[in-house]
Amino acid sequence: MQVTHRSSVTKDQIDHLGHMNVRYYGRNARAGSQAMVSDLIAGAGLGGQAADDVASALHLHDIYTRHHHEQMLGSDLEVRTGLVSADASGLCLYHELANASSGVLAATFQHRFASTRPLPEAVVNEAAPLIVPVPEQGATRSISLVTDRLATAPTLAELERRQLALREPRLVREDECDPDGAYRADMAPMLVWDGEPAEGRTREFVHTGPNGEEMGWATMENRVMINRLPRLGEEVQSFFAPLEVANKVTRSLHWAFATGSEELLISFEVVNLAFDIGARRAMVIPDNYRARELELLQPDLD
Repeated sequence: MQVTHRSSVTKDQIDHLGHMNVRYYGRNARAGSQAMVSDLIAGAGLGGQAADDVASALHLHDIYTRHHHEQMLGSDLEVRTGLVSADASGLCLYHELANASSGVLAATFQHRFASTRPLPEAVVNEAAPLIVPVPEQGATRSISLVTDRLATAPTLAELERRQLALREPRLVREDECDPDGAYRADMAPMLVWDGEPAEGRTREFVHTGPNGEEMGWATMENRVMINRLPRLGEEVQSFFAPLEVANKVTRSLHWAFATGSEELLISFEVVNLAFDIGARRAMVIPDNYRARELELLQPDLD
């Protein structure tokens, strides 16, 4: 594995839980993917239009993240990258995001790229010496990487029938897009979270626990699968379904749709941990939140 990206945690990356938001863990890993793909193409001897063609054909469509240790303001981070597989159909990359000073592992990732045209043999050969097995710390815990969550997703009509809307329909904004009006890939989870709450839902991220403690939800694992990303001005809406409620964690599925075409854009599976913000430790899910989650439970959508 090789170091593909370095960064430091800045104030704007700190969220309501007092640590770096999950979005920026993902941004570091994406930078590592971009660096590795660029190195492979260059190492294969491709340049100019040939290099651009290979890069444009590769699409990151399946992103798994496992969080290990929270990172605080000022932490220096590095991404270490290896390849899990490489063939004509695409690539799978493995990343470790670590604290550069302590060596403590912050998160691990698996990034799957599909190629719209066969990858050149020179790129596949360049990748071969970099193939590594996914180590134990990078393996999944509660989320399967075998199930195709796009193929098994319910229809928009079915989610509406079950009254599982998470957000009201909204238009994609300019700040979410690149200069050409295409939705930014690093913003994909915001297709689920952004927007006004649907009736009966909330955007409150900090809650009061049974003993007066401040409680939030810390992400332990998530997987995003991308069918396509919307464009500026397109109307989108997100939905969700709790699948499991344990003592301290929940597992749920989320989907974002283009409402005009009723086309599924992304699926988002997440395992969240009830988190005592002041004590900075896990806590048992309070009875009132557990009851709410159990009332919405949709295990048949798993």
